[in-house]
Amino acid sequence: MKRTSIEKWMKKTIAGIMTAALVLAGTAVFPTTVKAENADPEIKYEDRTTEFNTWKGQETKTAPVLDGYFFGGWYTDELGNNQLTEETAKTYEGKAYAKFVPSYVLSVKAQLSSGVSEGDGETASIRILTGLDSLKYQYVGVQISLGNGSELQNSVKTKVYDKVEIGTGENKASVTAEHTFGTAAHYYGVWKIGNISDANDANIIYVRPYWETMDGTIVYGLAKYVHVEDGYNQYISVPINMMSGAAAAAGITTMEFANDKLDFVDVEPGRMFDDTMEHSEGANTVKIVGNGATVGSYKSNETLFANVRFKAKTGVSLYDTSTSEYTRTIFPQFKALEQDFSDWNENSVDAGVWDIQY
Repeated sequence: MKRTSIEKWMKKTIAGIMTAALVLAGTAVFPTTVKAENADPEIKYEDRTTEFNTWKGQETKTAPVLDGYFFGGWYTDELGNNQLTEETAKTYEGKAYAKFVPSYVLSVKAQLSSGVSEGDGETASIRILTGLDSLKYQYVGVQISLGNGSELQNSVKTKVYDKVEIGTGENKASVTAEHTFGTAAHYYGVWKIGNISDANDANIIYVRPYWETMDGTIVYGLAKYVHVEDGYNQYISVPINMMSGAAAAAGITTMEFANDKLDFVDVEPGRMFDDTMEHSEGANTVKIVGNGATVGSYKSNETLFANVRFKAKTGVSLYDTSTSEYTRTIFPQFKALEQDFSDWNENSVDAGVWDIQY
């Protein structure tokens, strides 16, 4: 089957009002021209020709790696003007540049259906959002596990949106992907999880986004936990992912946060280690320790070390809501100050814990 980009399916639609029904509504102009990839200074292009030549021979394509970024496809120039596809990459012999997109783009945000409150006895719906920097991908998808179980549901989309609308009537407002994720994000991938019973408000929903580049490489983003209660409690959920792919049996990392803007709420153990996770809170840091439970066993397909939740201090708002177009006022930064991970033989390993922008 001939592959094409999701630009072909881009609809004149805005992801709609966040009500219990999660209706899609509104209009968006289909772009008559696509801006050059290099117009965004946060996008990087690196000469990875040697790596590309190895990549071409792989049956399952391995994405190039750069700390704090995700692979966005192969290009023949450092300005991002000529993208390689699955077909053209097979015979291409020149210089190859890997495009790298800031990690905050391929991350997860969630919206709760309106009117939901603690103990209301009603079912709820959650809208899962991830970002894209451009339309030059084959599709965008998510892995979802309700209750954080081992069985993952995969769902892919070839239709994306450039805005979401929140609220109803006079209180309706739109939010762009740029203000939800960061300046390099320009589109949303959107999924709905519906009919969540009141008894499951605090239960974990595991989500990990991914996209397939035009050359056929599947790239997994930052995994995260979301919960219904995050919405009505106004929690900010920040994941710690181990992105190097190294086999680790135990580890410790320290996250720094802006304690003038945020209050620490709790730490939830991720999916990397089975054993009990411990943490200690400092003035503006959270130190987290995790251990594997089965000697010699590694979870090579997992990345989520821990999920840390915060709440904005009284008087602090992430968005300016004074107009019908919500704009970000702050993008909280969470720094990884300490990383000490080892395998079962107590050899040090590079876990690849990155700084995070929420």
